[in-house]
Order: sequence, then structure tokens, then C-alpha cells
Amino acid sequence: MLELGIRLDRDVIVVVAFACRCDLLLLLFVIAEPCDYLILQLDVHNAFLNGNLTETIYMRQPLGYINAQFSNHICLLKRSLYGLKQAPRAWFNRLHTFLLSIGFKASKTDLSLFHYSQDSASVYLLVYVDDILVMGSDKSLKMYMTDILKRAGMAECKPLATPIPVSKSVPSNADLYDDSMQYKSLAGALQKSVSRELHAFSDSDWAGCPEDRKSTSGYAVCLGSNLVSWVCKKQRTVVRSFAEAEYKALADVCAEVICILSLLH
Repeated sequence: MLELGIRLDRDVIVVVAFACRCDLLLLLFVIAEPCDYLILQLDVHNAFLNGNLTETIYMRQPLGYINAQFSNHICLLKRSLYGLKQAPRAWFNRLHTFLLSIGFKASKTDLSLFHYSQDSASVYLLVYVDDILVMGSDKSLKMYMTDILKRAGMAECKPLATPIPVSKSVPSNADLYDDSMQYKSLAGALQKSVSRELHAFSDSDWAGCPEDRKSTSGYAVCLGSNLVSWVCKKQRTVVRSFAEAEYKALADVCAEVICILSLLH
């Protein structure tokens, strides 16, 4: 029992293996695509062997390494081992401490997400047990926007907070853009670069299940034109009106939107 990390004075010990949410992974991909982020996947070999234990744990001498002179002795573990209940938490705690020491900031919404930024460089690090997803940029978005301005012949123009006239209206008989294909290309490029608006939709039926008369609700959340989170499930309790079922669906999507907004900030 001791070599598995289970205490003799307790019946239950919590096993924690930190893993990211699927919608968080989609969200990072949506952020990475227009910014041309570099994405790398790391697989940490023997990750759990690097965890520092905070509890006193003993184990039997492993086969092939039994000391004949002290065959009835047991070993005091200084590092975690695969199979220990404490191993995932010990590995993550050591990784968490190291990342914070070199300047990363941990997300308050999802413990598996870390972010580092300096000047125009940004790095995101997502931990999935012993796998790590790394993505980052270095002035890539600025270069992308500069390229758009050069293509539009506006590289030397002065910057404005509002990109449209605010004091003079455009007449209805104004000349159209000379090259319609170039205009469409620039408009598409700009849409790609600024598609960071969050849209959410929710819906619900009322007492749709014939067995328990529970309602089914669902929602979809999009970042720009990309779907990043969606759910369709039966509500946990029976409601007495269609409005109540809709309110429950709205509460679910609001919670998801708040979570995504906190991740974006």
C-alpha cells in the first residue's frame, strides 16, 4: 500500500492529473492562425520521475536490487515514481514552480495554461499531463499588418484611431475602388487579422424528453468565424416553463463566455 502512495491512516487520497480543456485547445489554435504562430508539441519522457515528493513514502526494495544483507529493509522515496498517486501532482508542481521562476504567468481560469510576454513576443504553453503544447510569435502580427498596408499603398499614411471619416460623409456617387479583386483581397486579409470578436448562441426546448420531461439545451461560442466551444445536453432538473428552460440555457452559455473571456485576457 505504501509504495502506491496510499496512506494507512486514510481511506481516500486524491489523484490529480492536470489536463487542458478541449475548447481551450481550439481557442489557442484560433488565436494562433491569423498571427502565424509557431506551434510545437513536446512529449516529456519519464516526466513523473522528476516530481519532488512532499510526503514521506516508503516502498519495498525492487526485484533485482534487493540488498542481501538488509533484505527486510524498505526504501525511502525522494522522487516520485510511475504508479504513485502523488506522481502527477508532484510533476506538475515542479513544472509550475519552474515556469513561474523564468517569467511565465499562470492562468487563473485554467491551471494548465501559462503565458509569457516581453515586448512584442508572446509564448503560450499548455500542459496535458506529461505533454506540452508550445506556441508563440515574435512580431509576426506586426509584420502581417505592415504587409497589408504595403499592398494597399498606405505604408506611409498616418495612423488613426478610427479608420473611416468621422467629419465628412462619403458621397453616394464616389468612385469605386479601381481594382475590385485587390480590394476584396485586402478586405479578407483585414478580416482575418481582426476576427477576435466573440459570438455566442443558445437554444432550448421544453420538456422534450418523454421519459423524465427534462429539457435539452445547447450553445455554441465562436471567436470570429471559428467555432471554439459547443454543448448540447439534457438539463439536470425539470423546469416548469419554456422561459425557465431558456434561462438555464442562457446561464450555461454566459458561464462559458465568461470563462473564455478570462482566458483571452
